[in-house]
Amino acid sequence: MSLSRLVLLSLCSLLTRGTSATHIPWKPRRVPATPLWVHSPYINWLMPSDNATGDWVWHVRNDKVGSMTALVRIDNVTYSILGPLHTACPTNDSTLAVPPLQQISPPIILPTRTVYSFTSQSVDINMTFASPKYIEDMDSYTPVALFTVEAISKDLQSHYVSVFFELTGQLVVDNDQNNVSWAEDDIQFPSPTVKSMHIYNPDGKPLREYSPFNPANYKGGQPTNHLDWGAAHLTVLNGTMWGGSSNIARSVFATTGGLPTSPSETFMPIPACRPVGGAVGICKCAQGGYGKNNDWPSLTATWDSTVSDKSISVANAILSYNDEISARYFGIDLQEYWRRNGKTHSDLLKSTVEDYSQILSNCSSYDEELVEEFLEAGGSDFAAVSALSYRQVLGDNSLLWFPGFGSNTTYAGAFLLVKGLGSSGDTGTIDDNYPASLLYLWRQPELLNALLRPINIFMLNLTYIQNSSWPYNMTWQHAFSIHYLGQYPIAELQCWGNNYKGSGPCEAMPLEMTADNLQMLAIAAITTGNYTTAKLFMKLLQNYADYLVANGLDPTLQLCSDDFEGPSAHNANLAAKSIIGIGAFSKLCSALGNNTCAQHYHQIASKYAANWSVLAAGGRGGAHTRNYGTPDSWSLKYNLLWDTILSTNLFTHNVFEKECNYYMSNNSTTRQQYGWYLDDRSETDDRHLTNAGWAEWAAAMCGDEAVADLYNRIRIFAETTPDRYSLTDYYNAVNARRILFEGRAQMGGFGATLMLHKIRQNQNKEIKIKEK
Repeated sequence: MSLSRLVLLSLCSLLTRGTSATHIPWKPRRVPATPLWVHSPYINWLMPSDNATGDWVWHVRNDKVGSMTALVRIDNVTYSILGPLHTACPTNDSTLAVPPLQQISPPIILPTRTVYSFTSQSVDINMTFASPKYIEDMDSYTPVALFTVEAISKDLQSHYVSVFFELTGQLVVDNDQNNVSWAEDDIQFPSPTVKSMHIYNPDGKPLREYSPFNPANYKGGQPTNHLDWGAAHLTVLNGTMWGGSSNIARSVFATTGGLPTSPSETFMPIPACRPVGGAVGICKCAQGGYGKNNDWPSLTATWDSTVSDKSISVANAILSYNDEISARYFGIDLQEYWRRNGKTHSDLLKSTVEDYSQILSNCSSYDEELVEEFLEAGGSDFAAVSALSYRQVLGDNSLLWFPGFGSNTTYAGAFLLVKGLGSSGDTGTIDDNYPASLLYLWRQPELLNALLRPINIFMLNLTYIQNSSWPYNMTWQHAFSIHYLGQYPIAELQCWGNNYKGSGPCEAMPLEMTADNLQMLAIAAITTGNYTTAKLFMKLLQNYADYLVANGLDPTLQLCSDDFEGPSAHNANLAAKSIIGIGAFSKLCSALGNNTCAQHYHQIASKYAANWSVLAAGGRGGAHTRNYGTPDSWSLKYNLLWDTILSTNLFTHNVFEKECNYYMSNNSTTRQQYGWYLDDRSETDDRHLTNAGWAEWAAAMCGDEAVADLYNRIRIFAETTPDRYSLTDYYNAVNARRILFEGRAQMGGFGATLMLHKIRQNQNKEIKIKEK
């Protein structure tokens, strides 16, 4: 087979199943970390290396390794295709040192799939991880990934190919000293060729109390940094399975192409990792290496087949997790959204087995559809960054079902709980998801209601129970919206004592959160025409609007989402957000037929917008100032974008033009090698910071040239940064070093370009209809 045929095989044939080839006008490039199994903040596993065999599979927090490995055996020669099973550690056991199969190029990363391509002298191999999560289909947000390996002969001769895959106990423990056990699944699948096992922590307790926890100041940590309750399942189609020592299983496969013939090991529970000499810490490369004292208990599977010149699927497996209880909200256990009508994990596995081929085909079609839209909206660099960010954004959240308060189901509905990855693990955080809000709006506005429902239920003091203990005796006494509700996956005001830089309970950001809340609820209702949720919270929303009227034009000293430099007063970007928030409430009133309300708030917002143009005048290069009264300053006024999204039209075209002209000017300092500065303080701050999510909004606001410029810089950052984390939004725009955070929903800022593109398309359709 020629190289051109290999490339075609990788980019076309194996990217599609029963559909025409997906056109991908960018070559696969190096990224900081490649998504493999990404579902939620806990189930979030990536490869932080250019090659699939260059490192272990790491958790998104970069503090846990080795959740899965894979080998392939071609005509009795064994190679590694996932994990550093060749050079990671010295070893006294030669059967455990397996050379890597040659990887053709960096992996192909699509919205729902990652595809690795390998080649040997006689056979080409493709390994795919698929996460069938479609943003508009909330029932697809399941803890499932599909693993497939396909092969084709290069020399037109038949070749014998075997595949080995394992899930280790690292998936189900918080640290290596936790014990794990394993067992076969008691599930009646439609075919006897389907086998399934699970591995679990027998000591894990769902959502146990915090440790450490300080009731004196209401501050506490997450219950764990990782899932250590529930079970990880490996379900295999037409293969064999075994549970026990990873070393034993890999050694047998490396020499025979199969698994141990004896039954699965039964000496359990055992530690999730057994390092040399009883050492503690990450089980990676303890002295002595991959010998029998460095081992993981794991679930292992093998498949074998004879391949010829037609591509065939050699290995097919389903990776899934059953945590039963995923989060807690003021004492109420929450399950994932897909379970709301009684569906069980067993039901999920059986339906996934039955629809396996169709799911892969659906992923292919969906990827093709999204890539086409990405390209049309923003070009190839935009499409590449968006494809990389898609799973990351959804994987920073858990989509849950809130059943209401006992028999009172008035407020029942979806909850979208985010985790502040790379920071303190906060949950219910409005501004952690706000940058992705336009991505949600683009295809599933109900996610905006799900994001704000837990916040606003608390804001109405519906979680309050008279004569009870903390946190049920807590009420919110402020007119502005709370910032967040706790620490993932428990929302019970553990953040109450977080008075960051004197901000107030739960790191208060009064104007920021209040305006965000108003804007997102208003646009969700107006876009869908469904005002049920907005009506439930209408009194609260009017309180928010009145707070913005009283405080929004000239902000006092306070934090906002640009808190990297601390609190500030007279913040022009924050004021613009507040003004548009007032306009959002006016639009909502109008949609509900309350013209008096609509006119009242629109007049105020219009007056404030005109005043803002005067107060913020005098910024550098004709732009507006960062803070009122600071001549020669500038900042990205990304909040102005919502004036277009909501069609409030409060700010003149001249305001947008001045801002965008400065950003794109050759004399501007905004555009740096790896991104756009957030404001003029980045020039002298040693961190030279950017926030990519906000820059994505600013670029979308400024049009096609700005979008092409920014995403070219973000793409180069992703190719260049030495920090192998999931794509960070907070980094140094000069040297491409990560400052903080990883895997956050903030990278959903690409939704701004998609949403504006959608608005333009709808406007063009309306024009054509009128012309007819």
